[in-house]
Amino acid sequence: MSSIKSTNVDHSSETSVTAISQRLRAWVESHFESISAWIEAMGIPQPAASAYLNGHRTPGNKTQARLRDLGCDIEWLMTGRYVGKGALVKDSVANYADSV
Repeated sequence: MSSIKSTNVDHSSETSVTAISQRLRAWVESHFESISAWIEAMGIPQPAASAYLNGHRTPGNKTQARLRDLGCDIEWLMTGRYVGKGALVKDSVANYADSV
């Protein structure tokens, strides 16, 4: 009887809470003088901000809307994918090529 060795490999995706919090922290640090300044701009309680930045919680719709208002690319934040100028066209062409 053969046995399959099980390994504990982390297969978390770019949409994991940890990955989202890392991107959010990077964005905040590059766009605000301090975490406090970001919290004030967001108008959210400090415990909620800490939960987002420390990977305990992901931003919901209202928080995402506020982040978008402050200039954050929500697609990038939530998925890790940057949909910049030309990216949609490139993806569309690749998807079309795969379908023919």
